[in-house]
Amino acid sequence: MHRVGALIGNQWVRRFSSNSICSARNPWLLKQPFDRLSKLMPSVPHHVLEVVHNSNGEIPLNDEQRTTMLNYLTSQKTTMTGFDKSIFLKYLSGKKEYDVVVAMGQHHLFDGEGNYYSECAITHLIYYYDALIRTGQVEKLATEASKFISQFSINRQGSTVYVINYIFSLLFKFNSPETALYIWTKLVRVYYGHNELTNINIHWPFLSRLFYFFKANEESHRCLTHLLKRIEIEDSKIQASQLASTLITFFAHVRWFGEVNRIWQWKVDRNLPIIASDLTAAMRSRSHFKDWDEVIRLHNTYSLAHDDYNQFDYVLVALAKKQDWEKLKTQFDMLFGIGELPTVNHYGVIMYALSLHGELDLVERLHGQLLRRNMSPNYAVLLSIINAHYKAGDNNGAIREFALFKRYNIRPTSKTYLLMLKAYKKMGSLDSCFRILKTMSAEDVPIYETHFNIIIDLCDRYNNYPVAEELFNVMISDYSIQPTGMTVSTLARVFLHSNRHEKALKLLEKYESPKLSDNYKILQMKIAYFDHIGKPEKAEDLIRLYIQQKYQANYNFYLILLKHLVCFRRDYSSAEKVLSELLKSKSQQSSPNHFNILLEEYDRVGNVEGSLSIISKLVDNGITMNSKTLYFLVKSRFNLHRKRGESYENLIPWLEEVLDNIAKKKLNFNSPSIHPSVITWPMNFLSRKDDPSRAVDIFAKYVKTFYPFSKEYNEKLVVLRALMVFSAESERWDDFDELFERYKKRVKFYQTQSSAVVRNSNLKSAFVGLFKYQIQRLCDRNEIPLLPGLIHEIEDLGCILSNSEWNEAIWKMIRRHSTFDFAMKKLNGVFISGYTWIHRARNLKKQEKLGLSRGNTSSELSQISNKKVHLFLSSDKYELVMAQIDKHLRFDPDSLETELKRLITEYPYVMKQYLRKPRTRVTNWELIEEKHFSFLQKLRHSHEIIPVEEF
Repeated sequence: MHRVGALIGNQWVRRFSSNSICSARNPWLLKQPFDRLSKLMPSVPHHVLEVVHNSNGEIPLNDEQRTTMLNYLTSQKTTMTGFDKSIFLKYLSGKKEYDVVVAMGQHHLFDGEGNYYSECAITHLIYYYDALIRTGQVEKLATEASKFISQFSINRQGSTVYVINYIFSLLFKFNSPETALYIWTKLVRVYYGHNELTNINIHWPFLSRLFYFFKANEESHRCLTHLLKRIEIEDSKIQASQLASTLITFFAHVRWFGEVNRIWQWKVDRNLPIIASDLTAAMRSRSHFKDWDEVIRLHNTYSLAHDDYNQFDYVLVALAKKQDWEKLKTQFDMLFGIGELPTVNHYGVIMYALSLHGELDLVERLHGQLLRRNMSPNYAVLLSIINAHYKAGDNNGAIREFALFKRYNIRPTSKTYLLMLKAYKKMGSLDSCFRILKTMSAEDVPIYETHFNIIIDLCDRYNNYPVAEELFNVMISDYSIQPTGMTVSTLARVFLHSNRHEKALKLLEKYESPKLSDNYKILQMKIAYFDHIGKPEKAEDLIRLYIQQKYQANYNFYLILLKHLVCFRRDYSSAEKVLSELLKSKSQQSSPNHFNILLEEYDRVGNVEGSLSIISKLVDNGITMNSKTLYFLVKSRFNLHRKRGESYENLIPWLEEVLDNIAKKKLNFNSPSIHPSVITWPMNFLSRKDDPSRAVDIFAKYVKTFYPFSKEYNEKLVVLRALMVFSAESERWDDFDELFERYKKRVKFYQTQSSAVVRNSNLKSAFVGLFKYQIQRLCDRNEIPLLPGLIHEIEDLGCILSNSEWNEAIWKMIRRHSTFDFAMKKLNGVFISGYTWIHRARNLKKQEKLGLSRGNTSSELSQISNKKVHLFLSSDKYELVMAQIDKHLRFDPDSLETELKRLITEYPYVMKQYLRKPRTRVTNWELIEEKHFSFLQKLRHSHEIIPVEEF
């Protein structure tokens, strides 16, 4: 499997363990004979070694032993090797003799001038600092640790960072959060010369410790304002301001926006300097809370902090969200009227507002106007162009226009790359998404959880759970992004759809926490999990818990609730009541996707009138339609005409009018284009049940309306499939051959991408419904011998065929001598056993109906009924196959017995069925019956396979 890291390029961030070095006594000491111990530590006097050797367990030293140790360790004459120091430090720490450890450290870690020995081991220092903390000598610890940092921060950077992180973890364990953070601040200041850690990539080895610090308890949050005041008084305002900036940056990174606002306000109230990272974090926080006025006010107020190019992302969104785009357009046009020509910033704001509504034509016209005025586009203009293409459904155009950033030497931001990821997601290109992440890493553009979430969500389309899982782990380990309910629930959904139920539950339980700001997303996914595994009762318990906890009844909650009622409870009336309540409340949560759940179920059960009623309710209440809603509307209209026996002729102009209205934005539709399935379904319907030429007329209208200058539709599987059905039904076999090869290559492309480490189960049925045409084509061309190779090719792609297609293929192949054995091999597997199973069930049902059942018939029938058989030889084909085996054995009467024995050996299950009665149509069969009488009698009276040796 390809590692995700190899695909996106890892940002390897050095991380340091917070686990303390084991300070238990060294058990090795007790296992060594005294003579051996004295040889290993020859410089240590015997009376000291005896203290070490004779003391037991963790019992503290007595006064005499302690005096002996202190006298030796603090004597000016004592010299110790590194090995001796390690043994004594481990031993004394294990005995909890921390005062002795401190005394030893002062005499054996420093030289005559009070500096640390240059060869000083980190493990020795750790025991020393540990003892200082445990004896309450915090000020001395700060002094000693600062001395170490000053002495070794250049030559031993990794060790220095490790020591600071270790001290911070230990301080937090044995002291108040305020004391721990205060000492940490001092040590970091010694290391960097300041406390302003505002670059996540560079400073994360230190900032990562803060995550666990603040997650531990509420006191670590409450102490912050008092600590900042303390530093302001005891040190200086500048140092307090720097620490506040560090905290603001950290809280924004981990999405604790409430804390961002609190620390920001503390800085503002004291009139402390506002730097670029402060302003960016504050604007990001206000954007999160959708306070658009405040975003704009902050940007205008703190003009000296405009160094961060990401800030304009938030300004653009705020300006566009705050006002109606038509008003913006009016204000823009008025500038010409009063004689003040728009600046490039004016263009940027109006173009971005227009782009949010997919107004591609207007955006391009303004872009052309800007160029004609010899103005160079700025970031906002370029972002607007890309966004307009994306919102208009032109994903290729969005990707193409991204090159403008390079042409004008403007650096893309995180938001720009987010748009690219969204475009590639819609195109289904997982590998392209990885290239985007790799570019962002190389260009040092900030990567957020949202970027990863888009790609993990795309993995769901392909059931690619290994890549989704590894991407999630890379996000945490290599990019130091702590997952929220957003990515946790997305990955859990990937696991569920890939039937990795245990992984999904384990993930949800690991991250579920009331402290998580969006914990409700995890609870929503747990409801979906229990529905998915067939436990709707547990799902209902969680729904009640969700309501009791007063979590928000948002868009996704209603989706899950409706799926629970419709798909798992089959309670359609309750589902319709929920939809009615949504409409009555005029909630912004109402979406066509809520209605689509019920529409899909009504479509499955054939409730055409119910589907049309739901759609009428949706339209009457002004709910925007999407492609899926339109798909069910078109399907219901055609099925209703079929049900009533009416002509489809008047439906064609109706459908063409719908397409025109969508393109001209006269219909309340969520996109300027439609999914091709809206067109391909009626194409398939008309090709099979009416006039194929009408299918072509619809398709031509679709292409002319939505793809006048592009052939992007040509590579979509659903379009290729519809064109194949049309070609086959209208007997345009040359076109069918070409389309079938293109279709096969496209499926292969999706299944063999570098990121496709598992088969995409959504493509499993890609050839179902099409293969019957291919069988017909090969039969007409007398090329049935090619059929086994084609079947192998389809199976290698991880695809399946329908039972009827298999039956037809087996029948065509068994009639040919060259493909007879391939057909028999397939029959000998699931098909003959499926046939036997179904007929056994039918016989048991007949016996039970006639009252002829034995005692165990009911239990056997129940067992058989619970088993679903998907592949079986149909009854009509069974008779034809048996007759064809007769014909095969008549081919050479002289080798009848030899061939029969071969068939029994190679295909025992097929031949067991075949030999259940005499084959009177086979030449010389009476000789077989006579010669192998005992074998045939035994076979016909047994359900078991009789060994061929008895033949």
